[in-house]
Amino acid sequence: MQQDQLNCTSGQYSLIRPGANPKQPLRAWDAADEYLINLVSLNYPTSQLLILNDQFGSLACALHKQTSAWSSDSFCAKEALQNNLKANNLARITAQHESLTIQTDAKLAIMKIPKNTSFLEGVSSFLLVISFLRQA
Repeated sequence: MQQDQLNCTSGQYSLIRPGANPKQPLRAWDAADEYLINLVSLNYPTSQLLILNDQFGSLACALHKQTSAWSSDSFCAKEALQNNLKANNLARITAQHESLTIQTDAKLAIMKIPKNTSFLEGVSSFLLVISFLRQA
C-alpha cells in the first residue's frame, strides 16, 4: 500500500492507496481531487455534500465536515474510504451504492468524472432522476 500526505485548504491527511506498487508509487488522489477540494472549501464551505465516484476516499477525508453522503459502485473504493477515514481518525461515513435510495440532505453534489463514458452516462442519468424526484 502506498501512503502519502495530502495538504489542502481543509488540512493535512495521510492517505493510503491500496494495491499500489512500491516501485511505481502512486498517490491516492490526483490534481482533479485537489481542484475539487479547494473549489468546495473556498466557495461552498458550509454546503452539505453528496460525493460520487471518489476512488480512494480523498474527497471524503478532506471534505469530511461537509460530507453527508458518499456513493460509489466500487467495493475497493468503499474499502479505501473506510481505511483512509480510520487512518486520519475521522468518523465513519456510510458508503452507499449508487441507486435511487441514497438518503441525504446534501445541497451540493461533487463527482469525480469517470474515464468510462458509459459509466458517466449512467451516473448522469442517476443524478437527473434524483434531481427530478426532489423537485416533485
